[in-house]
Amino acid sequence: MYMNYSQSKSSDSYDVIHTSRIRNIRNACSNETLFKDRIYHGKFSTKYYRSEEYNFAYCKVPKSGSTFWMTIFSILKNGVDVGAKAFKKQRSKIHSHTAENVTSFTTVQNNWFRTILVSRDPYSRLYSAFVDKSFLPLMSSINYKIKGQKVKTVRLSKNVTCPFDVTFQEFLDWVVRTGPSVTLNRHWAPVVSLCRPCEVNSFILVKQESFSKDVEFALKQVGVSGDELDYIVSALHEHRAEFSLPGIIKTVFHTLSESTVRTCLGYKGIAERTWHSFQIQGFIDKTIQFPINLFTESGSNAFSNDTYFTEIVLETIKQKPLTSSESKQQRLDFLLNAYRNIHENTIKGIKELYKQDFSIYGYSNKPPTREITE
Repeated sequence: MYMNYSQSKSSDSYDVIHTSRIRNIRNACSNETLFKDRIYHGKFSTKYYRSEEYNFAYCKVPKSGSTFWMTIFSILKNGVDVGAKAFKKQRSKIHSHTAENVTSFTTVQNNWFRTILVSRDPYSRLYSAFVDKSFLPLMSSINYKIKGQKVKTVRLSKNVTCPFDVTFQEFLDWVVRTGPSVTLNRHWAPVVSLCRPCEVNSFILVKQESFSKDVEFALKQVGVSGDELDYIVSALHEHRAEFSLPGIIKTVFHTLSESTVRTCLGYKGIAERTWHSFQIQGFIDKTIQFPINLFTESGSNAFSNDTYFTEIVLETIKQKPLTSSESKQQRLDFLLNAYRNIHENTIKGIKELYKQDFSIYGYSNKPPTREITE
């Protein structure tokens, strides 16, 4: 069962916060210089969803809670029972099952639908994209491109080139180098290019940095209540790990069907990287080492068993849970460490490439290492 959140505290202070956010968007949008001096000229790649039940639109932004939002749309359309099943599915299936909610940017614009926008600090979003797509790796072809190699199908009988040692520095340099001349992948393209916030009826801005509170506030503002709201908010708070991790694990382990990943990293390598990624995300205490003995003692197939891996992860979290503040601090520690030695020219490139995102969504363009110490 989940707790009843419908009688939560007054939203007066949040009204002020969100009014300020929308005002900032509109002020930035009126700054002609901001758009004139941009260096990213990639194509618009908008993907909007609309809830007919509650008459609002949502701009989908990868690495900013998009999978959770797809589950929300499933719940709002089909009920809580459907939502409970959705959380356990591979992320690709969650996204595909909400295709019926997709609507065109023109429709959103012409009908002036109330629009929920989302954002994330560009520095944090880039790190999340690196961990998710390169380190795990859920988009292995990116590593080949970063290394300047052709994507190959690996055969066990031939010499294997394994580009899975890409560093965060290499990833950032590749993004900064290619950004001004190509349309970037949606997972790290500037959010402005994905949402075109200056051309829609900006209603609520949900920031990744305050995701749980913002989502709850946004849903209440569009009229969601009762069991639907209670279930969603429960998934955001005390049941976050149980609702979020099974689907992620299924998605990651599915990459082992790719011969390149399976040959280069193997089942054990993927399991260890997934474990570490959960520490980076603040789910597993960073002091807990990967419990390799639990896998070796359970047989040769244990590393490839996503159900078994999920059980171990959830039990570990249950035995030594992190408080909300501890989880936040651990995520910050990893982020600070990731940017600690990034080259100055790379940081300069990020500032230029994501100039509009920093301004429109109200983020400092100082990298995490400096922003915290100053």
